[in-house]
Amino acid sequence: MKLCFPITENNGLNSRVFSHFGVTPKLLIVNTDTREYEEVAVHTADQQGGLDKVLSALHTISPDAIALAGIGQGALDRLRQQGFTVYRGEETVAATLDKLIQNTLDEWPDTTSCTGLDKATLEELSRATGLDISIDESC
Repeated sequence: MKLCFPITENNGLNSRVFSHFGVTPKLLIVNTDTREYEEVAVHTADQQGGLDKVLSALHTISPDAIALAGIGQGALDRLRQQGFTVYRGEETVAATLDKLIQNTLDEWPDTTSCTGLDKATLEELSRATGLDISIDESC
């Protein structure tokens, strides 16, 4: 199976699964049979990301499924409408692959989605892209 993961930093199978799918700067594509992987850039540090760029990259890659750690309901709906199977990823790519092998990797439930970016997610995205990203904590 060709399994796709949103990431901010490529550490191979030890990469952390990024917690906000719609703005991920990179994707890690893993062949689950061989555990070979490749990184695909969604956007560079000087470009804005967004769900449309992620979806465009996915259509170029044509994965069998996607494993992620966080997604908004709109993005989840669009992935499913386009025929993608979406799994609930673990903290790392390797841990997710282990659950897949053990046949305990769950599909993403319809009732659980993100409503926005939290401070930790923004800090991780800022480090990965080199952009100064802040959050308005009054919202």
